[in-house]
Amino acid sequence: NSTDGDDYSRLGAAIAENTHLTSLVVVLRDTVALDVTNDRFYDGLKLNSSIQALTFHCGNSNIAGGVGQKILEAYQENNNLTELRINDADLQNGGDEVIAETLRSCTHLHHIDLCGCSITDEQLLPMVDAIRGHRSLEELRLYGNRIGNTGCETLTTLLRNQNSNLQ
Repeated sequence: NSTDGDDYSRLGAAIAENTHLTSLVVVLRDTVALDVTNDRFYDGLKLNSSIQALTFHCGNSNIAGGVGQKILEAYQENNNLTELRINDADLQNGGDEVIAETLRSCTHLHHIDLCGCSITDEQLLPMVDAIRGHRSLEELRLYGNRIGNTGCETLTTLLRNQNSNLQ
């Protein structure tokens, strides 16, 4: 949280140029005002070609409409991710849609971890549709959600798909 956008511009430029940075961990909290509005920070994420693992620790913060959404949108364009972990996110107000679009765009994912996000059957459907053609996907973790019978049926179709490499 900063009112000085120059700090985030410099950080974004450093991230863009770094070829050794392989993972990014973001911690979101409701108590912190999310005011990163400098686009150069997000441009740095888009330009970085080495970050392959993205982890969000949300603490029940909403992933939509703030920094979380902007970071996910950067990776929708970047498509370098092989691992996506989003833990304890509030998916209300479009958070589930942001995640589904990110899953659709990130076609090289090997590991997806969406745990403790209270995902419902209705929210799970577009997410599963988004990853249906991802041949590189090997692991999908969904514990701590509210998946019922319909969600289980949706996951069954994914597992029965002959092109699925889920282990």
